[in-house]
Amino acid sequence: MTIAIIVFVLAQLGDVITTKRALARPGKREANPFMRVLFDRLGVNGGLTVKALVASALVYWLWSEGAALPIWAVAVMTGAVALHNHRLMQKG
Repeated sequence: MTIAIIVFVLAQLGDVITTKRALARPGKREANPFMRVLFDRLGVNGGLTVKALVASALVYWLWSEGAALPIWAVAVMTGAVALHNHRLMQKG
């Protein structure tokens, strides 16, 4: 389960980095409507912080329940978002 948590943390970092880089480009905006509202109200850094805290609380709860597979699922989904962001930036 420790490896799943490490992968989750790395995926979160990847998502934060790629989101910030993508949104720094002219004409780019957040596609997720929920995150867009958070960014509009709290700024990008504030919205990303809230997202990371909520996701971390979820993973902590899953860890406390001994649920490794859902932690892997959250890590993979977050990593997929970071990869998607990265690919969008490569396209221009």
